[in-house]
Amino acid sequence: FLNRSMEGYDYGLKGKQNGEGQRDIETFNIAKDAMYRSANIICQTTILPSETRYNGIATNTGHVGDFRDKKYDAGFSNTNPPSRNKGTRENPQTLLLMYDGKERKRAVCDENVIFAIDFKDYYLLRDVDGWVSTTFPNDMEIDSYSDGSAMNGFILLCGDYCYFGKCPEDWTFLSEELLNDSKSGLTIEIDGEPVVAAKHFGTCFFLENKNNGLNWGPGKDGSGQYKIDLKMNKAGGALKILAIIAI
Repeated sequence: FLNRSMEGYDYGLKGKQNGEGQRDIETFNIAKDAMYRSANIICQTTILPSETRYNGIATNTGHVGDFRDKKYDAGFSNTNPPSRNKGTRENPQTLLLMYDGKERKRAVCDENVIFAIDFKDYYLLRDVDGWVSTTFPNDMEIDSYSDGSAMNGFILLCGDYCYFGKCPEDWTFLSEELLNDSKSGLTIEIDGEPVVAAKHFGTCFFLENKNNGLNWGPGKDGSGQYKIDLKMNKAGGALKILAIIAI
């Protein structure tokens, strides 16, 4: 995801083409040492194929499978999304893992022949879900990928992208404009502290707080884990998240 900053995707910024793939140079200069020299970077991606999905690490369940036996946590089809009670601050919902049902069907000739395993699954954040919460990295990610050293305190969300500027009109993209708009935006809090800005970097955004900028510290009690709370405020709004990264 971080390397995609060099490529020409449409990031949907302000609904316009950004084919040049320009990076936020200020962000890069602040975070470059952490990105390229840190030994402790954890990325939770929804995209398949990935070991973290097939081994149930990203979902923190340990359910192991592959594209053949489909015993891993596949999530829900976008053709039949679940109905859930609206989450509150005291009782939030979990992140909703989704896949494209039509895309899956096109990848199978019959039950014994699968000719595609690359899928852009995603977390879906909807207004109907209310408050949604996740702890990242989760316990299995810490056990599997952390080297035990303290995090540098950078947290990124990576949104969806589309090729050649062919983005559906109703897409909601992650952007600074979305943040903290009580009517038509997105609210994010990390360990109870509001995200006040999002600095663009490729298909991802570094999340920023009021007091320490891009730095969120080492996590609660130095654990390297962060409680991330999200809420879509836009009526009928939905946002796709493809990865969460901690550096």
